[in-house]
Amino acid sequence: MTKPLVVFGAAVHAGGVPSPTLQRRCNAAIAHWRTGQFDCLVPSGGLGRHGPTEASVMAALFRDAGIDDNDILQEEAATTTFETAHYVQALFADQSVERFFLVTDRYHLLRARLAFAAFGLPSASVNASGHPPASAQRQTAWQWLRELPGTAYYAWKYLAHRLRG
Repeated sequence: MTKPLVVFGAAVHAGGVPSPTLQRRCNAAIAHWRTGQFDCLVPSGGLGRHGPTEASVMAALFRDAGIDDNDILQEEAATTTFETAHYVQALFADQSVERFFLVTDRYHLLRARLAFAAFGLPSASVNASGHPPASAQRQTAWQWLRELPGTAYYAWKYLAHRLRG
C-alpha cells in the first residue's frame, strides 16, 4: 500500500522565489520524508500570480534537498484545497493508498482534511507550522481568521459532495 506525502502549495513570489509559507511546508515535508516512512512526495499547486507553478517550485526544493526525481509526483493544476483533493485522487486512482499524509500549516489542516474526506480519501495531518518567528505571527493570526469562513465553506462542500455521491 502506498503512503504519499501530499504537500499543499502556497504563494510563489516574482522570480520563482517560494514564499515563507511554501518554504516552511517544504521543509516539513523534507523532514518527514527523511524518516523513510513514505513512498512518494506529491507537491500540489498550480500557477498563481507568479510562475512557475507552486508544484514545480516545491519539486525543485525537494531535488535540492537530495530527493530523487522518481520519488516526486507533481500535481500542477490545483488552485484550491478542494482541487488538490480531486486531482490527487485522480493521480492515485490505480493504486492502493493506505493513507494520504497532508503537509500544510496548522490553520489549514481541518480544511485540507475535509476536502480529502469529501472524495473518500483517508488522510492524516502533518503540521508544518512549527513556531513562526515573531515577524510572522501577525500574518499567522490573519491566516487563522481567514480559515474560519473557508473551513465553514469546505464543510458545506464536503456535505454537498458526499450527498451527491
